[in-house]
Amino acid sequence: MPTVRTILAMLVLALGLSLADPAQAQCTDYVITFADGRVMGPFTSNGSTTIFAPYFQASAGHSYSIEIVSATDALAGAATTGALSEICPTADHATVSSNEPIDPRGDSRTYRVTTTASGSGYIVTRVPTGTFYYSVSDTTLYNSSWSTVGGFATQWGLQNTTGSSISGTLTVRESFGGSATYTRAVTLPANQTTFITTFDAFTGGPIPAGRGGSATFTHNGPSQAVQGDGYLFNSSNTILTPIVFRTARDSGR
Repeated sequence: MPTVRTILAMLVLALGLSLADPAQAQCTDYVITFADGRVMGPFTSNGSTTIFAPYFQASAGHSYSIEIVSATDALAGAATTGALSEICPTADHATVSSNEPIDPRGDSRTYRVTTTASGSGYIVTRVPTGTFYYSVSDTTLYNSSWSTVGGFATQWGLQNTTGSSISGTLTVRESFGGSATYTRAVTLPANQTTFITTFDAFTGGPIPAGRGGSATFTHNGPSQAVQGDGYLFNSSNTILTPIVFRTARDSGR
């Protein structure tokens, strides 16, 4: 089995990076996980000879919630998460935002942030000191089928299960009748369900009749902050067919 330093060397080669930069050299031990909510650790960083930098492989357009929990007292050194393929981040990147105040809340022993990957690659979190556990959840919701065929339309329901507002993007892709992609920015008020239909305004729209495909919803909340469902319905609302809209790689612990 390759050591963490071997993995680091492979990662550096894959990303075309150099360890000559002192900021990059600060990370010494890299551990990879799957973005499915599993908990890794404990790991211990001592601030000098051992600085752990756990990471995961991100997929373009997916949203993720990254969690660090101290195994002892408060995290002595602030954890930081970088941009896509940044090998040893010393500050949170602009694309990373804290969702710590959103339910379920942590305290001084926790670090939780969210990011939506701009492309495919590694996302690294640097933890300079302390003993900690690490996990990542892919918080993207997936809908396998929507339709505007035969006089039908589609409604998606997104429930914000938290006491804080959550922002996200609904992306609707055609795989029948066309090949277009439509997007809509959505703000989910606290403790409410928001409904969106194929009649609503989308960037790239309107969504025409006779089309079908799949949809995703990405957001800045933590794991399980948003629940989804949906229906296909006819013009007279006499036929309602439920459709699935849920996370696929999120433990929901």
